[in-house]
Amino acid sequence: MNFKRRFNCYYQPLYPHREGVVLEVAPDVFKEYLGTIDRVVARSLPGAKEISLAYAGFAGWQLNDLDKWEYISDDKVFVGCLIELGVFAVIDKKRPLLKSARQLVSGNQ
Repeated sequence: MNFKRRFNCYYQPLYPHREGVVLEVAPDVFKEYLGTIDRVVARSLPGAKEISLAYAGFAGWQLNDLDKWEYISDDKVFVGCLIELGVFAVIDKKRPLLKSARQLVSGNQ
C-alpha cells in the first residue's frame, strides 16, 4: 500500500516500509515514519496512541502500483499509531484506517 502526503508544493510518496522519512505529526512534534501496521497489532503495542495523520499531510492512497490513487475528503483523516520510536500508518483489512476528523479529535480528549 502506498500513500501520498502533501509536502510543500507537491505530493511525496510514502511506502509501506520504513524509509527514513521524518514527519511533523503535530506542531513541533517530529517522528520517524515507520511504515504501516495492522489495526490489531497497533492495539496490542504498549504505550501506543491513536493520532490523526492530517497534520503530516496524508492525502491519498493506493493498494498497489497499478491501482488508481484515492484521495480522502476534508472531513476524513488517516489514523496513525504513535509510539516512542515513531509513527505508523494504521491499516485495516488491506485498506487504510480512516475516521471522521471530529471522531478522532473527540476520542483523544
